[in-house]
Amino acid sequence: MSLCLSGKNTLLSMKNNVPEMRQAMLQGVLSVLLPFLLIPCEMCGLLADWRIYPVALAVSSAGLGMQVLFRRPQPGRWILGGALALLAGAVMPSLLQNPGLMLFWGTVVSGGFFYLLTGIIVNFRRYSLRAVRRRAQGALGGLLVCVALSPLLSADLFSLNLCFALSVSLALIFLVAWGIKATAGYLRWLVVFLAFCAGGILWYFFVLALTEIIIAVLAGLGLAVLTVFHRERGPGEQWWGGMLQHPARCLIVTFSLLIGFGTLLLRTSAASTKGIRIIDAAFTAVSGVCVTGLSVIDIGTALSGYGQFFLLLLIQLGGLGIMSVATLALHALGRVSLNQERLMYSISEPLEANVFDSLKLILKFTLVMELSGALILIFCFFQSGMRWPQAAWMGTFTAVSAFCNAGFFPGAANLATYPENHLLLHTVALLIVFGGMAPSVTMSLPRFCRGRQVPVSAYLTISTTLCLLFFGTVFLLCFEWNGIFSGLTWPQKLSHAWFQSVTARTAGFNTVPVAGIAVPGYLLLLLLMFIGGSFGGTAGGIKTNTFAVIVLSFRAAVTGRRSIILAGRRILPETVLQALAIVTAALLTLVLAILMLITTQDIPARDIIFEATSALATVGLSTGATAELDGIGKLIIMAVMFIGRIGPLTFFLLLSEDRKAREPGLPAAKVRLS
Repeated sequence: MSLCLSGKNTLLSMKNNVPEMRQAMLQGVLSVLLPFLLIPCEMCGLLADWRIYPVALAVSSAGLGMQVLFRRPQPGRWILGGALALLAGAVMPSLLQNPGLMLFWGTVVSGGFFYLLTGIIVNFRRYSLRAVRRRAQGALGGLLVCVALSPLLSADLFSLNLCFALSVSLALIFLVAWGIKATAGYLRWLVVFLAFCAGGILWYFFVLALTEIIIAVLAGLGLAVLTVFHRERGPGEQWWGGMLQHPARCLIVTFSLLIGFGTLLLRTSAASTKGIRIIDAAFTAVSGVCVTGLSVIDIGTALSGYGQFFLLLLIQLGGLGIMSVATLALHALGRVSLNQERLMYSISEPLEANVFDSLKLILKFTLVMELSGALILIFCFFQSGMRWPQAAWMGTFTAVSAFCNAGFFPGAANLATYPENHLLLHTVALLIVFGGMAPSVTMSLPRFCRGRQVPVSAYLTISTTLCLLFFGTVFLLCFEWNGIFSGLTWPQKLSHAWFQSVTARTAGFNTVPVAGIAVPGYLLLLLLMFIGGSFGGTAGGIKTNTFAVIVLSFRAAVTGRRSIILAGRRILPETVLQALAIVTAALLTLVLAILMLITTQDIPARDIIFEATSALATVGLSTGATAELDGIGKLIIMAVMFIGRIGPLTFFLLLSEDRKAREPGLPAAKVRLS
């Protein structure tokens, strides 16, 4: 019994040390990255005159604050906040003529203040041995990242070698601190001696200009030593431990890995006809994985057959969710842990009690829908004059792209070349609608149509989707009857208005020139894109249920009701708060994206607003601004597409801990709002 209690207490202690492990890792990484802020300072011309003094003071204060923050959070926050403010004031005059550096510094300063204001920092006066080792691992890993990115920087930068010298010194200090804490007697002096030897080797090769290579070798050796020579490993120390216990981080990491893998695939010689730049390959990979459809290349001509297949694979994995596919594969091998099963419950909507049976059902539903749509589309393309092999590929690609709400089309001019092929257009539209809803909702449609009871979530999803489709079609007809729909017969106008109402919320296929739409229709498309599809589907946006809860909350407030009643059920106040948080996070992200694009791009504001909304909602419609983006603009849109796919609220929760907030019994306060 005592042995069991001892083991239980040890496990509890290790779990309580998980925040300490993460903070130690973060401290090591940020400490070695901090000196590299001198490089953009040199690019701004701040190291050539008197402004070097406030910059040096700001960077030094930031380094001091980084070491104080995790020991004494409150003073650390003040020191780091002051350093960020001083740094922002020093670089601000130099950024007016350099949009790229303005974007970089804006991201660094705003990200730093966001973490200082919202991050949960646990006060640890003394780090344990495992935490000290974790800090050294983070520092050495950060060094490897710096070495990997150094080829992107100019070798003529004076501050580059200085940054490496400072970062290596900090990493050696952390490594020596671990060695002294982990050893005793003469072994401690041996660790110090070896650290001085490493520093001497680095200085020697610094003269030979081979610093980066030796840093990479020594950092790799240091990581190997730290990984091998340790006595115990807690649940938060594995590199995957934080992911399995935090769904937001898991989504971000898995999608990032898939995007990186897709970029490498699209960069291969077999994937393109004439070669693709790395930024264009990355943009296409992000758009494919995030099932958006925005593209800076013509995928029908720039990508070979292999490249289009790679893109289709990214769309399918991004639409289904790479974690769902991986979990099914691991389950087939019998290697799924309880943590992984808990994670899948967190990031998916199980249809059954068993999460694996639910995932299998989702996979079967997806394959049936895509196969059925592909057969119809193959027939449509064959009837339009294509040969069977080309029709088979076009039909399969379009069916998968439509069901995953991606909006990619391997032909010219998207679907505008088939304005009178109503079977093709309506098949694509139905695939978009069913793909934009959760499979559980789609399977509830027969009961809903027969007037039988369905789950409240499914009822709300179906009702809201039908309302948006109907009113979107009607208003588009009214606004664009003599606009983009001019020259069409009234049945064609009705068909195209219905199709645009469907695709504007989720997919991004287009049959009419969106750039020529009038202001009322433009605003309607913005609203439809922002709302998006439904929870559990492949669509983006704030989701139909979120929009419906906000509208129902407004109705309850206007009618004087204290609660929201729907289908004989009372919607929880927590649901309303979550809906408000989702909308707020999406609006904040959209406003920031628009401001960054307007600041850095020479594109009309109307097109920028449409492009940013389309990227955030992972729609893919464009008024032509995608082709005009420069490198900075592409990076911004890539980031917005990524945030839109994982969810703006999920992105803001990245740095949060999976814990429940304590709410002490405090008296209520009434706040006047109007």
